[in-house]
Amino acid sequence: MRQGLVRFILLVIVLLLIFGVYRLLTIDPIDAGTFFNPDAGPLVLVEPEGGDAAPLTLAAFQAAAAGGATGFYTPVSLAQNGELVAAAAAETSDDASGQVVSLDQLLTEFPDARFAVELREPSLQSLAALLHTADTHNARGRLLALVDDQQLVETLRQQAPDLATALTSGETSTFLTVSRFGLAPFYRPVASGLILPAEQFSARTARSAQSGGMAVLVVAPQESDDPLSWIEQGADGVIIGRSQAAQPD
Repeated sequence: MRQGLVRFILLVIVLLLIFGVYRLLTIDPIDAGTFFNPDAGPLVLVEPEGGDAAPLTLAAFQAAAAGGATGFYTPVSLAQNGELVAAAAAETSDDASGQVVSLDQLLTEFPDARFAVELREPSLQSLAALLHTADTHNARGRLLALVDDQQLVETLRQQAPDLATALTSGETSTFLTVSRFGLAPFYRPVASGLILPAEQFSARTARSAQSGGMAVLVVAPQESDDPLSWIEQGADGVIIGRSQAAQPD
């Protein structure tokens, strides 16, 4: 009886080893694309502030760029005219409509900047608008799409494999669970970007993600004295001022 149990345990171990080797041999690191090009230097994405009840204007982005931002975190909504506009601006009153800034304007104004674009209300129409705007400016390599809808983000990844996407909240939770149990080498990456709130970031998690080809962005706390310290701890970039975006549980 005991001998049979030992044989069974050994068989299970052998099968697990075979499965593990197979997974390691068949899982290729994902291509992070040009958005996370390390040669471009530290990635500091800033969400500009519009002020109290003020629209998020082009001037706000210009001020953020003057303050050292190498790119922008930009939540957008689909306007009635079919354009993607900064979400904070879209939510202002009609008397501020002339100040609304669109993604098209931002890509024109900042031809070298990178944008993490969050679709606040994901839909097929907003995906189409995102791709149209990106292609108008030949800017797919400058965009990171945040689409927290599993079906829609998979559609985007199929239609535009050269446009970087971030893990959804569900995918992030899965990766963190896998990483917590030391099984990150067996995780098959599905997106090039992992966005984490500061309290969920660790150097170990960053290494686990990066070993699979993913880049890690940390959402710096509003009260952080030195948000760039997260890059020194192993993150590939930092998002400053991200307030309303969804975060994994």
